Amino acid sequence: MFWNSYPLIRYTLAFTAGIILYTQTSLPFIALVLTGFVTLSLYLYFHFLGKQLSWLSGPAGLVTVGIVGWLFTAQADDSTRPDYLVHLPGPVEGYRAVLSSAVETKSNTFRVTAQVEQVRIHSRWMPARGNVLLFIDRNVPHKPAYGDELLVRKAPERVEPPHNPNEFNYQQYLKYQGIAYQQYLHVGEFVRLSKRPPSRLVQLALQVNDPRRPY
Repeated sequence: MFWNSYPLIRYTLAFTAGIILYTQTSLPFIALVLTGFVTLSLYLYFHFLGKQLSWLSGPAGLVTVGIVGWLFTAQADDSTRPDYLVHLPGPVEGYRAVLSSAVETKSNTFRVTAQVEQVRIHSRWMPARGNVLLFIDRNVPHKPAYGDELLVRKAPERVEPPHNPNEFNYQQYLKYQGIAYQQYLHVGEFVRLSKRPPSRLVQLALQVNDPRRPY
């Protein structure tokens, strides 16, 4: 058969299907783990012992790879972790974050993603995680850059779902990028603390792309 000649394509499609399944459904974690264990056991049995039903090892293997894709995506999803912004025990008074993407210059703002590291709740700082899409006023004294650590003096806002049936789902679009919050910052609402690039490799790439900018 056609698919038998291209095992890499089969398993890539199965892995991708697992990723899509995670983003489009809310299946229980334990159910996927148990299903993955069962299908992996069936794959090993039919592949090595069940000679008469060896053809079943193919479907069992594909299901196993699909579940691995689901689990891989779940592991990378910060929203399931207890220190994610949504699950915090109180209103956020401020937060510390590091700019984790290239800065885009718009007509009135600088657009950049910030990776939250700490939040202030009830006058106490605690670890947290989550990404915030920032729109920083272009009137700030210095243009923000990748790796800038910011102290923001107000809470981020949840991205709202569409209000009309045919409206573009901006919330879902940002969710695929791991972003659930956004915020507009004006002069005086944040302070630049230091420079801590999340990735030296990304910093080098940005320097090569725009050598005039001091990253």
